[in-house]
Amino acid sequence: MLGHWVELKVRYFRVVSAVRFWVEHGPGRVPHPWVRRMRVRPSAHPVLAELVAQITARPDRYALFSDFDGTLVEIADRPDQVVVPADLAINLRRVWQMLGGALAIITGRPLRQVEAYIGAAGLEASGLHGIEFNFPLTAGGSPPAPQAPRALVSEVVKVVAAEPGFRLENKGAILTVHFRQVPAAGGRLKAALEAIIERLKLDHHLKEGRAVIEIIPNGTSKGTALAEFLRRTPYASRIPVMMGDDKADEDAFAVAHEAGGLGLKVAGEHFRVGDEPFRHAGEVRAFIAALAAHSR
Repeated sequence: MLGHWVELKVRYFRVVSAVRFWVEHGPGRVPHPWVRRMRVRPSAHPVLAELVAQITARPDRYALFSDFDGTLVEIADRPDQVVVPADLAINLRRVWQMLGGALAIITGRPLRQVEAYIGAAGLEASGLHGIEFNFPLTAGGSPPAPQAPRALVSEVVKVVAAEPGFRLENKGAILTVHFRQVPAAGGRLKAALEAIIERLKLDHHLKEGRAVIEIIPNGTSKGTALAEFLRRTPYASRIPVMMGDDKADEDAFAVAHEAGGLGLKVAGEHFRVGDEPFRHAGEVRAFIAALAAHSR
């Protein structure tokens, strides 16, 4: 197994190098024979082709995890404005079948929202940065998600009201402030929210995303969510592959790396082109579709 992991890492870094060359010089120039072999067809992304080959060769060795916004679907101005392709749930379900159920969603959204979009796929999932799971965590079932302290909500509402470009999304346990309309105000917003947490002496922390800042209870993250999945069947003892697009996903990347797996980044405000395998969510969906084609 160790030898397989070493081979996988070598292949991964070769793929990243190929992507960087491809982005800089265009798909028409291929510098090495091993890069040429990865170009299955002119439109294929090198990472997609390589990882599809790895995973479909031994699907029982892999567990696949994905963020939702910015990874499976493009970021929208408002969370309720995301566009979900009609075939996404179908392809996710096919990949789930190929992997023997080892495919899950890890998101900062409440689970009810994700299930409204791709519930037909029947996947296991974690929402609110590891607070919610759609399976029982104990024999008595998963406890209801806690609500953010009233004093915190009141103070954040005041901050948001003072800046027309801010927008508050109350997720219950987590408060999310969007500032996409006023990107230059992100630093000022972060300072104001840090001051609130300090003043109220709350057991919370800030997590920055793509034009958002979230106030999250301590002790939970996308990393803790991934770790929970890896303790359970069918994910345990498999190589985890996590896909994500922003800073919050880095916690899950770290857990995946520690378990001998991979963290696959999607370009955007946080990850830049050339530093990641996927340039946008459309390439992630193409990767999912390519895997799904092998499950038929």
